[in-house]
Amino acid sequence: MERLASTGENLPVRRALEVGLVDGVVAPGDLLEEAVARARFLAARPGEAYASIKRRCRSEALERFDQARAADRFADFWFSSDAQGRIRALVDKLKKR
Repeated sequence: MERLASTGENLPVRRALEVGLVDGVVAPGDLLEEAVARARFLAARPGEAYASIKRRCRSEALERFDQARAADRFADFWFSSDAQGRIRALVDKLKKR
């Protein structure tokens, strides 16, 4: 997955399913109906239990993120007023195209 994230490479649908990148594939005309059905299914689950499971499943990754953030000052730069101003200027410029 790291390779995909760093290269922006796309996978064929079957391979994306095999590696767990996507949960399922639906025809374009069925997408809205399937998405709403999935949202209803998830909304019917106990929210607190769902949140607890997600926290537990992601706890190791979140801990690594916190450790990396403490050691890497990139986030400090990224969210600085200077960087945010530059990003806004770039977005504005791209919107004009």
